[in-house]
Amino acid sequence: MRFTVELGEFMQEEYFSKNLRRLILAKYANLSNGAQAIGINRQQLNKYLKGVNQPSVEILKRMASALDVTIDMLLMPPAHHHPQRVDTPPDTNDLNDKFIINYKKLCSFSKTNHEMLGINCGSYLIYHNSGFLKDHILVGYSQIYQRNHTTYMSTLMSFDGEGRTPLLPRLYRYDAIVLLNSGCLHCVRMNSLAGPDTDLGLMIFRPKRIASDKHIFGHGLTTGLSAVGSIAQSEVVLEQVHGRALSIFRRHCGLWRFDDDRLPKAVRDHFNLHERT
Repeated sequence: MRFTVELGEFMQEEYFSKNLRRLILAKYANLSNGAQAIGINRQQLNKYLKGVNQPSVEILKRMASALDVTIDMLLMPPAHHHPQRVDTPPDTNDLNDKFIINYKKLCSFSKTNHEMLGINCGSYLIYHNSGFLKDHILVGYSQIYQRNHTTYMSTLMSFDGEGRTPLLPRLYRYDAIVLLNSGCLHCVRMNSLAGPDTDLGLMIFRPKRIASDKHIFGHGLTTGLSAVGSIAQSEVVLEQVHGRALSIFRRHCGLWRFDDDRLPKAVRDHFNLHERT
């Protein structure tokens, strides 16, 4: 899905190129077979391996899928790789019939709802103000997009040494399904973290009224399934941005202090940061 945050040393091309070559040859007989599995030609792969070009987010996603790894394993130094994959949500066959019926109803959007959700599609910086971050705002990169009449939200974040917790990897990716309920956007996610824990989260946003609106405001609630009582509340702002995803990711994402001059006025106002700094 999509990605973000100030990667610093971890997005140096040398790591990506070396990781890509090593992971392809670990799974495929040669680089040509790997390029074919990713869905690119050998010349394009050579440019990535030499650092001449950087892949788009969509190509990164295809690489991760073809190599059966997470995106952070392509971007990070090998020493920081975590062996656990980001799991997909459970198959509905494992759920009881009543839940399945209600779930399908919730996901069966009318044409009107689908079009309304489409207004919110785009690339965003996502600002989180959560209690566990203390005096910081966590900034990530998200994309809201539609496929087969379903709306998704993909996010990539980065935690530096000050912001990491034992359960969170340095790079943190999650994918969510976006639903329209009671006039609000509900972004529901469930994915694995480092270690034994699983992250279950819900973000609720007031949707855009018109496509040109730049900001979407909301709040979130996150809990870990293996840690009893671990609930983190957050205020969240989405700010629509334009440009290459990885460039935005490197320039803007990471942990920002409350008094950082780069924080937009709309974000500061939503988080009431004027009263804290």
